[in-house]
Amino acid sequence: MGLKNILVYADEGADHHLELAAKLAKAHGATLTACHIVIPLEPSVYGASGMFGAVADKHLHLMKQKAESWKLKVESVAKKQDVSIHWRLLEGSLIDSLKDELFFYDLFITGPDVVSMSAPITGGALLASGCPALILPQYWKIQEVGENILATWKKSASSNRALRAALPLFRKANKVEVICVVKPSAESEKAADHLEHIQQWLTANTISSSCNVIPKIKESTSHAIQAYYEDSGADLLVMGCYGHRRLFEWVFGGVTQDLLVKLPMPILITH
Repeated sequence: MGLKNILVYADEGADHHLELAAKLAKAHGATLTACHIVIPLEPSVYGASGMFGAVADKHLHLMKQKAESWKLKVESVAKKQDVSIHWRLLEGSLIDSLKDELFFYDLFITGPDVVSMSAPITGGALLASGCPALILPQYWKIQEVGENILATWKKSASSNRALRAALPLFRKANKVEVICVVKPSAESEKAADHLEHIQQWLTANTISSSCNVIPKIKESTSHAIQAYYEDSGADLLVMGCYGHRRLFEWVFGGVTQDLLVKLPMPILITH
């Protein structure tokens, strides 16, 4: 299992995302593609008046100009990092374009505007494709990710998928720590036993790690994770999307959504 095909979304605030994507591609010997989606105006949304055609054409022209400027930025990063970056210009709705595209990649790198502000749309594309996503804070300027990785775990399929998706990053990290946040109770003993198995599995995959149970007293799980992350000195958080049935959490789940809205750190998520 490795990172062989990486897709990075090129749009507002993504200049440093491109730089990181290029570095990851070089480090893992991966093929890197940068994509931009031109989204036409929809008559059903803006109204099909007699002027709509002219307005839609003008909008499309401006969006293609914007796309061309991003293509030039991608070419500049490719030259600076001495890596090949394939350019993909897509046209259509955000969810359909991304859903179809993400099936063919091992990792999707993007920013919060694509995931949080349009969560029901882009989140749906991530869920439909099953592609892991590295979400970076907008205008994020730190050049390195993955030297010190903190992963959260609970007994769920999404957590297992997150750990497996992160294996290539774990192998290149200087430090890997896996935590399980639980209320102090009998759950703590079960969590400790599960983490022992996780550590054995990581060791079998040639990854040195530490695994710890983190007690949650009064704060929310997301707050406990963020506080531990900040104290740990980590530069990447790995987690599965924890699903809930409540309507407003239907895309990612409460803990994941809380962290994505704030996005104080880079997060690798899977569902």
